[in-house]
Amino acid sequence: MRLLSLAAALALALPSVAQAHGIWIAQRTGELAIVYGHGGSDDAYDPAKVSAVAARTAAGASAPVKIARRERNVVIAPAEEAAVVTVVFDGGFWAKTREGKWVNKGRREVPDADNVSHSLKYNTTVLAGTGGPLAPQGLPLEIVPLADPMTLKPGDDLPVQVLKDGKPLAGVGVMADYVNESHGAPMTTDAEGKVVVVVRNDGLNVIAVSASEPMPGDADVDRKGLFATLSFMLPHVE
Repeated sequence: MRLLSLAAALALALPSVAQAHGIWIAQRTGELAIVYGHGGSDDAYDPAKVSAVAARTAAGASAPVKIARRERNVVIAPAEEAAVVTVVFDGGFWAKTREGKWVNKGRREVPDADNVSHSLKYNTTVLAGTGGPLAPQGLPLEIVPLADPMTLKPGDDLPVQVLKDGKPLAGVGVMADYVNESHGAPMTTDAEGKVVVVVRNDGLNVIAVSASEPMPGDADVDRKGLFATLSFMLPHVE
């Protein structure tokens, strides 16, 4: 597997993981909801922005998943055998105007914008034990757990690997607890895109990473802004 160089990774990296919204899956009133937020926030969104949802068993086989698009969010119901769910969220174009405001438009609509990005969010959620390291799910940007997170407890180490287009991404910051400490200092991936994070919570854990991909010559955007999370829910420990 070819590695992305440190210089290339630094060119891809956004200034801070905490500057972007992310997506993850969490329990909401007894249902599994796709959450769109920044840190502890849980924001409404256009359900049409959820462009893909897939479920797999621990062995990697496809599993059914029902998708319900509500007025302000999306909820899902994976089959009982599903151990992993992946989500793709297309946030559309975002332009920063000369006045410093962000609008959900491309450069053709805001020709004098300071910068324009195409916002893309990815999530991998582990619902049940995987029996070991998880295989890459094929997302453009993803955090792959190199151990079964469902066997761990708060304070344990979880090795992960960041992949962009299937290749290890070196030199990017990984946030160990995006929901509760979104402004904390990130851990930096090594030359193989790997880093060890500490499991923080005995409930929801959301690990996050971001990257930026230049789009030279594109009529609408200057870059793609990619944001990926790995989430899992550990049982509450009494």
